[in-house]
Amino acid sequence: CEARFYDASTRTWMAMDPMKDGGNWYQYVYSNPIAYMDPDGLFAIVIGGEVTGSLGARGGGGGQIVILFGDQFDIGFVGYVTGGVATPSSGGSVVVGIVPEAQKISDLGGTSFGHGASGNILFGSLGLDISGGETSDGREILTYTVAMGGKASMPIEWHHTVTSSRAVSGRELIGNMMQQAQNIMQQAQEAWDNYIKSFADYYIKYNSCN
Repeated sequence: CEARFYDASTRTWMAMDPMKDGGNWYQYVYSNPIAYMDPDGLFAIVIGGEVTGSLGARGGGGGQIVILFGDQFDIGFVGYVTGGVATPSSGGSVVVGIVPEAQKISDLGGTSFGHGASGNILFGSLGLDISGGETSDGREILTYTVAMGGKASMPIEWHHTVTSSRAVSGRELIGNMMQQAQNIMQQAQEAWDNYIKSFADYYIKYNSCN
């Protein structure tokens, strides 16, 4: 990681932002450090839904759409299953989370350990989870998730979970689909060429006999 030095007199960096975010690559957080902070220029937002249930033992699963901001701006998908212990509850919720240190979509995959709680509000529930794990290259990473939905549970539910996630980049997914489409077209072209060749060979052989 390249070091960058800050010039307080001009309120700008002395080297350009390696992430090249915004129109001015020398300014820091739009010259408004009171309202904004950006420790390394990288974070991801996850939006999705989940279904959970527990009766002493907790289990569930869900999926999320991931929007990754930073030098690897991308959109991806995360599917996950959870298991752990919790007070009795069941239901579903919409989840919104932030992963401050995410650098690529694959950072959101793997195994993580989480702790959280949710409580009933009016006709639904509101909860907060904090989970931590390791990325594919061994870096520690934290995720903060807010869940809003409908649940049948005790007034306050505490839960401790282990989550196994599978993440895929939207760019990678589209690239794989295009590659598969190209492979199918290539196979179809080869099959057609073989058919034409076989027909031509048969035609030549038939005419030579006559």
